Amino acid sequence: MPGENGLQTIARLRQHFAEVRILVLTNYGSGEEIEGAFKAGALGFLPKDAPLEVLLESIQDVSAGKQCFPRAVSGP
Repeated sequence: MPGENGLQTIARLRQHFAEVRILVLTNYGSGEEIEGAFKAGALGFLPKDAPLEVLLESIQDVSAGKQCFPRAVSGP
């Protein structure tokens, strides 16, 4: 949305549509950005270059209400 960053957009979507399930695809992926996406209401966060199999599995997981974050963030 014009004038908003991605985290603000996630928070606004969740505020107006609590049932929406958000999977973030990005070129960036610092711990702060991933944590911010989680706090804003995203259920998943993947780099855009994730393998197709990982992307498909993540879409299925997020659709089912499961969290999907990089192992470095979510633990082993």
